Amino acid sequence: MKNILIPTDYSSCARNAIQYAMDYFGHKEVQYYFLNTFVQPSSSAGMMVSLIEMMREDSVKGMKNEIDYFEDLLPENSAKITGLTEYGSLATIVDREVRERQIDFVVMGTKGAEGLDKFISGSNAADLIRSVKCPLMIVPEDKSFSKIDTLGFAADFERLKDNSILSPIEAMIQDLDTEIVVVNVRKQGETLDIEKGAARLNLDILFKDKAYRVNNVENDNIVEGINQFGEDYDIDVLVMIARKHGFFESLFRKSITKEIAMMGRLPLMIINE
Repeated sequence: MKNILIPTDYSSCARNAIQYAMDYFGHKEVQYYFLNTFVQPSSSAGMMVSLIEMMREDSVKGMKNEIDYFEDLLPENSAKITGLTEYGSLATIVDREVRERQIDFVVMGTKGAEGLDKFISGSNAADLIRSVKCPLMIVPEDKSFSKIDTLGFAADFERLKDNSILSPIEAMIQDLDTEIVVVNVRKQGETLDIEKGAARLNLDILFKDKAYRVNNVENDNIVEGINQFGEDYDIDVLVMIARKHGFFESLFRKSITKEIAMMGRLPLMIINE
């Protein structure tokens, strides 16, 4: 049984992410959890209690509408959707739910490049990316699920502490005829032995019997290099490892989100090391 957690604000963007997740993971032995969180605005103490209660009522009402909508689309014998309405920060509540409900994937929607700017620069979302203990899928508002023909994997060729963290990739492509394209971005003029880099990352072990190819892109800006890679290979899903000490973490510490507009145009899977 897979457990899928999908934060929602009841917007069309969030609804699209729910639909994407259901089309991808299906309904056989899958339990979906919809999560809506709310926090109080800055206000006086008396007003605050009243506002929180109003927000709670709106959250519960919105959740019922969302569950009713999607349960009408479920096939017979599907697991019922569980709705969660919680007071508190998104990152804190997601972290708790992932641990307590043994969540396998968290799926979120974004509004393209503009939405990703807000998604990454928002403190709650940035905290979520750094802290979530399971794979996080980010789905652009205008993307519907289709067969994964080409999976991109952005690699820095540094050895992983635990190869099993990439098991979600295996689960994604095990029954599909998917092309795997690994990319490493290097600076202009920097020498790189692709075979040695691939060996250090143990790609043969990571991808087992799946065929893959490794490419490098020359660009002094890693983000621009990944942009180029995504456009050149028509990637369906891009997988990135969020290391504690690596370019991806630094990406979320800096205000450079406008540079990664490409990542707002295709589904992105983030796996924390």
